[in-house]
Amino acid sequence: MKRLSQVMIVLILGVFALTSCGYSTGSMMPSGVDRVAVDVFGNDTYYREIEFQLTRELTSELRQRAPLKITRRRNADAVLTGRIINVTRPTLVETTGNLVSEQAVIVQAQVELRRLSDDKILASFKIANRAEFVVERGESLQTAFDESLRDLAEDIVNQLERQSFFRDLEKVRSRNAQDHP
Repeated sequence: MKRLSQVMIVLILGVFALTSCGYSTGSMMPSGVDRVAVDVFGNDTYYREIEFQLTRELTSELRQRAPLKITRRRNADAVLTGRIINVTRPTLVETTGNLVSEQAVIVQAQVELRRLSDDKILASFKIANRAEFVVERGESLQTAFDESLRDLAEDIVNQLERQSFFRDLEKVRSRNAQDHP
């Protein structure tokens, strides 16, 4: 009997650990948001075409990870919009001849999720991602942009999930406060 109790405790702790590490069966969207449109991101920088690449990466990431339908705006419950607001390229390593050996690209974006029925902002945040490239290895600014934009799309979805977690946590706290005044 003691052995069975120990096994049950381990199973319960395992389930708790999985649910507390970000694994959930819930949606990253508020209730009632099952269909999302992803508008092409704006681009305030002079690096052209990166807004299309980020939009494609974000749409792909949402399709892979979110239990929702990506659709056109006219059929959507909410729309995900954003702007690439800044790109910087700091030099990380120079050769003795003052040639760039390693450089980074940092892409910063402003993201917003808005419910269409009442125009309510459901999420709004700034986010950035950095990728490096080493010239001697044959890497380029384009390979750094590819990595940074792919990772930025993943980070945006992660942030939406975090905000959903805190939204759900607040609902539970409100219910508990009403049930136990």
